[in-house]
Amino acid sequence: MDGIGYVLIWTLLIAAPTLALWKRRWWPSALYLVGILIFLYEMLKEKDGWDDLSDLATLIVVVIPIYIIASVLWVVNWVMKRKIN
Repeated sequence: MDGIGYVLIWTLLIAAPTLALWKRRWWPSALYLVGILIFLYEMLKEKDGWDDLSDLATLIVVVIPIYIIASVLWVVNWVMKRKIN
């Protein structure tokens, strides 16, 4: 990936937990932060020349599903809160 690709990915990866923290949704925020930490660990790990492919695979196979689960949890929490009120 090129530099602009990493900037866009990191912008999206950081925007979701920031918004969740701002809205005080703690469980989705924790899951988003786990996804960020996994992706950060993968980026900093030595991969013997397969850096971009390994980062992209981790993003697609691990981080995006974690973000989807966190987003579903956020929506479920929002719906449950609306039902209670």
